Amino acid sequence: LGIVEQSKEWADYKTQREGHFPIDLLEKSFQLQLQDAEASVQSDKIHILNSICGSSNLVATPPTGHLSFEQLNARLHGRFAAAALRRSVETGGSLLESCF
Repeated sequence: LGIVEQSKEWADYKTQREGHFPIDLLEKSFQLQLQDAEASVQSDKIHILNSICGSSNLVATPPTGHLSFEQLNARLHGRFAAAALRRSVETGGSLLESCF
């Protein structure tokens, strides 16, 4: 019984904490494309993108589009949707549509 009570307390805390996250940022998260992200050091971005693509040349100019980017973007969007689902049901509108 104690585990169930702790789980409910954690879920309530998490819901309350996430309830203050700005909806506009949640909506923007569904448009995120990792290949368009910025890095503080440009060479890091190049290495990361080439690594995601599985390129053996990490210093080459990475492709602007790649199946690995699409797959990783879909995973990220799915995680954002899962995290935003409760809030989107409560608020409705475009945020709810973005989750599906």
